[in-house]
Amino acid sequence: MPKVWGTECDFLTKQLFRLLSLDCKIGRVSLQDFIERFFLPLHQGDNRMRQIFVFRLLDCDQDGFIRANDLAVI
Repeated sequence: MPKVWGTECDFLTKQLFRLLSLDCKIGRVSLQDFIERFFLPLHQGDNRMRQIFVFRLLDCDQDGFIRANDLAVI
């Protein structure tokens, strides 16, 4: 992974890409997918949509729970 502003960004990059691509192995996210999965929930969605997005971002192992292991990774 490239360094951004002098730090490695592996974790956040991988988690965000996982959410935006829905685990698709293509290696890219279209503008439409970005708008639907990132922009709309965070900027035009209600608080529930924002909470779901952040929860999925923090649930590293995707087991439906945020556990101590997930928080330790973050």
